Amino acid sequence: MTLPDNETLAKLLADATPGPWTTFNATDVFPDDDDDSGGNHIADCDMGSNFNTHEIISNARLIALAPTLAAEVIALRATLAADSIITDDAVAQLGAAMIENAELRKRVEAADAMADALEWFLENENGYSDSASEISLAAYRATVTT
Repeated sequence: MTLPDNETLAKLLADATPGPWTTFNATDVFPDDDDDSGGNHIADCDMGSNFNTHEIISNARLIALAPTLAAEVIALRATLAADSIITDDAVAQLGAAMIENAELRKRVEAADAMADALEWFLENENGYSDSASEISLAAYRATVTT
């Protein structure tokens, strides 16, 4: 048996005797607010049953939990759906941040390569390296690597 979707489950709950339900005499299921007159008898798990006493009592208890469990399934599915949306958003944001980080890393690497080229030029093409150029180069490297 496959569990029904939330819409079907909600309709089943709405159409059934309102819960919560409870057991009476261990094997009968009644609405929790019944006056014990038996007028709102939901199930008799001992009627013509070939199950042993333990199974009959367990069946009655499980049937009595049905409205509460159905409502809990609906609530948990709603929570799971909301968490899934949040998780999907977080994954999308993380992906965007990783792309941005990779792009920034490429820009830093390119700027660092430009600084290396500038340093080589200052040392090799001009034949000298003055302190003002070295200070400017150091300042440039500091801004592109932080």
